[in-house]
Amino acid sequence: MSNDHYQDQVSYSGHDVELVLPSVWDPDFILSSRLPRDPSTGVKARVDPRHVSGWVLACADVQRAWYRSGLDEAERECLRHVHYLGFTLGRLASAWGEAPEDIHAACQSGLGKIADYLNGKVPA
Repeated sequence: MSNDHYQDQVSYSGHDVELVLPSVWDPDFILSSRLPRDPSTGVKARVDPRHVSGWVLACADVQRAWYRSGLDEAERECLRHVHYLGFTLGRLASAWGEAPEDIHAACQSGLGKIADYLNGKVPA
């Protein structure tokens, strides 16, 4: 199945992918992170679904691309630790005995592969 239809609809950057990447691991992230809170109570406000549909679709796109974009295990683990578990590059590098530049490169490579897939480039 081709993903050429993405090219005409949305163009994703690595930064766009970063914003929604936690939705890969956290099903509540899709709605909870974008719904406004009532400042007096801190409770999530009711929102017209038409205003969050682009966000939900971006999350769904990134979730699908996570499995289809050709990420290697190092890229997957770097992205998960940094964008879901909250590790800094330095902390992750120290824990894994790697240089921070290598961790950064793996994260950037993974984000690039996901964005490329979403922009219609088929993984090699």
